[in-house]
Amino acid sequence: MIDFRGLLIFLIMITVSYGEQLDKANELNSKAVEFYQRTDYINALKYFKESLKIDEQTLTKEPIDILRGYNNIAVIYQKIEDDINALKYFKKCLKIYKNIFSKESLYISRIYNNISEIYQKRGDYLNALKYKKKYLFILEKILGKNHIDTSVAYNNIALLYDNLGNYHKALEYNKKSISIKEKILGKNHIDTAISYNNIATIYIKLGNYYKALEYTKKSIVIKKRY
Repeated sequence: MIDFRGLLIFLIMITVSYGEQLDKANELNSKAVEFYQRTDYINALKYFKESLKIDEQTLTKEPIDILRGYNNIAVIYQKIEDDINALKYFKKCLKIYKNIFSKESLYISRIYNNISEIYQKRGDYLNALKYKKKYLFILEKILGKNHIDTSVAYNNIALLYDNLGNYHKALEYNKKSISIKEKILGKNHIDTAISYNNIATIYIKLGNYYKALEYTKKSIVIKKRY
């Protein structure tokens, strides 16, 4: 015969235990945030990890809470320039994001961009380009091809192609970027001038000095106004 009274007591004890664990996790997370705000990243990391450990052991926790923990830890590792662990935790984030959100959400695009920037910092331009293009794909889908954030992404991809020595591709993406800037910021904006200068640099690398001079002049004319 089932001991319903004993079962009920057991369930109540589990519920209380989970509640205490959640309170403890939240307390640790708050401490971590305080240390983060003081730029004490080592202690912030310690408390974020302790909070995450409890969250992972608590079955009632939603994946979004685990995700938040992974992201916080990844950001701290970025701050202390531990690229390997930052990559590890951002990729953990990515795995959960894909199960929660649409694969073409801005949430996922940000993780792609974070991963790309870490690879770029490490000089792994091929992987940086791979993730930056995933980031760009989502931006084009959600924000469109004429948004300033899309222009910045084009510019960053151009830089990666430049680092890889593929100057024709670098020029292609720089021109995509400048096309948007001219429409949104105007042809006399300082950011537009910087892009003209970037294009001039690529033309020099391609040996097309006539075009390099043309874009350099455009850049100089704008910069003289500032």
